[in-house]
Amino acid sequence: LLIRLGIPNGERAARPDPVYGGQLQDFAMANIPIEGRPHVTWSEETVDLGDGSQVSLRRPAWSVADLGYGPLHADTKISPRIAPPMIGLGLLEAVPSEQIAEAADPEDRDGDGISGVAAQVPDREAGGLALGRFGWKAGQPSLRQQAAAAFAGDIGISTSLFPGGHGDCTDAQTLCRTAPTGAEREETEISETMLDLVSFYSRHLAVPARRAPDDPDVQHGEQVFADAGCSACHRPTLRTASSGVDPALAD
Repeated sequence: LLIRLGIPNGERAARPDPVYGGQLQDFAMANIPIEGRPHVTWSEETVDLGDGSQVSLRRPAWSVADLGYGPLHADTKISPRIAPPMIGLGLLEAVPSEQIAEAADPEDRDGDGISGVAAQVPDREAGGLALGRFGWKAGQPSLRQQAAAAFAGDIGISTSLFPGGHGDCTDAQTLCRTAPTGAEREETEISETMLDLVSFYSRHLAVPARRAPDDPDVQHGEQVFADAGCSACHRPTLRTASSGVDPALAD
């Protein structure tokens, strides 16, 4: 679990907290204060179900305790995140942008009550904006940039895409900003070859074989999924591009 920090910024991505950056760091090197600790409290709620029965659920309330550099900005929001599964991401990366944009249907022209907007995010390699695909908020356009952002935000390791050797530490964190980095002899702490290898690994983690597709219970569950309207967003089928992608992932 990690804690994202952000100041709402209209329709664009949130701005990082001016002191604590975009991600709470609850670990640090020796003699450098941590930024804070995630803290959660729970409240019980009774929920009425469609069949008239009731269940009791717990609602979490997250905060940050033991802040090491003073209070968060008054407008900073916090968002707990669990890393999503990594299987099949290369297939998702190989789906043409046009196919995703077509499915967004922002004006609900098909009248099914479901609409969305395809995210446009900075592409650090190509420059300009590109379709956002990865992360809970579709904040990264490629697996390579997603991996580089995780190196920077999670463990402060610099790459060609995120060259800062102090990770998410802001200028307000003097001890962190003046601490040695692993890039004194090289421009970045991880080479292009290593970033390529990590990206290749992420791109080719296969989806496990489907279990018991001919089982009547499995088929009934698939039908319930469709009847409930889930498949309008969670598309049962997407086709990867024929060219311009890894041949192992094409079509």
